Amino acid sequence: MRSFLFIPFILISIFSFCQKHEVSIASGFGTSTDNYDGIYGNYILLITPFSIESYIDEPHSMSLVLGCKYRYTPTIGKPLQFSSGLVYHAKTYDKLRHLFIPVGISGDFGDKFHVNFGAGLSAKFLLSQTSDTDWYSIEYSKVQLAMYYHTGIGWRINDRIDLRLNYVVNQDITRSAVIDLTSAGGSPFQEYTRETEGSVQLELAYTLNRTK
Repeated sequence: MRSFLFIPFILISIFSFCQKHEVSIASGFGTSTDNYDGIYGNYILLITPFSIESYIDEPHSMSLVLGCKYRYTPTIGKPLQFSSGLVYHAKTYDKLRHLFIPVGISGDFGDKFHVNFGAGLSAKFLLSQTSDTDWYSIEYSKVQLAMYYHTGIGWRINDRIDLRLNYVVNQDITRSAVIDLTSAGGSPFQEYTRETEGSVQLELAYTLNRTK
């Protein structure tokens, strides 16, 4: 119980060293595919948002991304930035709906025109899904851990408003689904999948305040 009393103190200490606080909204689209652990094993770390076929010649699932984010820049750590937020992902395959809570670090270089790159971890929560397959059974994980990395460009319209275009890749660390299958000889077996998603996201950021 006493440990929780330190949380407000830690937050106040962090904010006291912040040079800039930003909030933003982001929207984008992309594609995703599954990495299989079993006999169809493959592992993909890079995926383009415009892919048509996957590594194993299956259609990619199209995805829609909507999110709100918070980012701060510490005075002592510029150009490093720390960020978090809530990001909603809707996919066409099995009508999957996920909520991501990312926590990461990034670097931002430049003035009016700037480039950024970063990485982090995300908690991934399954909101809903609809599977209409009748030749196999699939069970999706309710909670997962994922990693992400991104790069992009930006344009500072003025001191408050910043427009960014980012390429973001999300990669599952823990398994996303267990698939029960039957071989041609009638023997049951299981496949385990991890998802990789690539998306292009347009982000509009607003600076709340600056400390001197």
